Amino acid sequence: MDSILSFDIGNYEDAIGDTIRMTREKMGDKIAQEVIVNIRDEYPTYDWILENMLVKTGFSVDKIIRFTGLISVFISTKTETNK
Repeated sequence: MDSILSFDIGNYEDAIGDTIRMTREKMGDKIAQEVIVNIRDEYPTYDWILENMLVKTGFSVDKIIRFTGLISVFISTKTETNK
């Protein structure tokens, strides 16, 4: 599990703002600040980039579980490749 941004890129300001507000309400200012630092400084991956990387490297994406617009789990299987 990792920080994977999962939202319509055209709506990124609202999606990130909503994630920060939700985090602040449920977990407090300290954790909300950690989310801000993560997005600003640690460059989390967007879901569509990760999914494309998995497929291009020979994995099938079997299931995506989205917990929030920031946390997702990708369940993947290595596919057979021709040699």
